[in-house]
Amino acid sequence: QPVYSYSYTYFNPETGDTSRTLEGAKVALSDYRKDKFAKYRDSRAKHVVGIAMEITYIVETSPSQATTDSSRNDAKRTVEYMYDLELDARGNIIGGEWYNNNHPDFLWTPPKGEEALSVGDAFLGNSTEGSRWNG
Repeated sequence: QPVYSYSYTYFNPETGDTSRTLEGAKVALSDYRKDKFAKYRDSRAKHVVGIAMEITYIVETSPSQATTDSSRNDAKRTVEYMYDLELDARGNIIGGEWYNNNHPDFLWTPPKGEEALSVGDAFLGNSTEGSRWNG
C-alpha cells in the first residue's frame, strides 16, 4: 500500500517521556531497567529509542467508470505503530522491537532513480516497450 503521510514522536522507553529529538529520548541499555525485550536485544546495541508513529496509507477502492479521477476519490486508512530502535555505539540502527502485533509485515522502497512500472505501461502512448504515460 502506498504511504500517503506519516508523523512520529520519539519517546524514552524507560520513562515514557516524549521528546522532539532522538538524543532527548534515547536511553542507554545499561540504564534500561524495564526492558521487556532484553533477551532479544542485539549484543552490539548500546542505546534504545522509542518511536510512536502515525501512518496514513492508500487503500483499494471499488472500480468506477467515472470519466475523471482525482485524489478526492482515494481511500485512506490511518494506523498507529509503537516500536523501539536499537542503536549501536555510532548511532546506527541495528535492530528494534515492535510493542504490539499491529505492524506491517514488510516495507520496501525503490532504489533512488527507479520507477515502478507495470506490464501495462508498454501499451500506453505507443506500442514500444517502456512507453511512459504522458497524462
